[in-house]
Amino acid sequence: KKEYFEKLLNKIPNAIAVTRVEDPWNYGVVSPDNSDNIIELVEKPERGKEPSNLINAGIYYFKPKIFEAIKETPLHAKGEYYITDSIMLLIKKFKEKIATVEIKEPKHISTPEDIKKIMS
Repeated sequence: KKEYFEKLLNKIPNAIAVTRVEDPWNYGVVSPDNSDNIIELVEKPERGKEPSNLINAGIYYFKPKIFEAIKETPLHAKGEYYITDSIMLLIKKFKEKIATVEIKEPKHISTPEDIKKIMS
């Protein structure tokens, strides 16, 4: 599964791992264009209104411009900062392309244990 990281690192300048799920409304949902670049990323969309069944799997490869987008990311109504908002700023305001790299397992990487599973 180390090939997931290798695929990400081979995408220049930015990339996100994505995976297909049956319940995309529970995640950040990705809508890619015909070149597999992200055109939309929606955090936990309303059920039935998700743009695809591809979700943000939680592995990212960004060039430093992401930090400029993060600085400009507004606080979400829930009192949190969403990386999805920063990513959309990177795309819309900073005109960066973000490629998708599809992975199979795990479906969502959010803990160090998830990363260890991939690396073993």
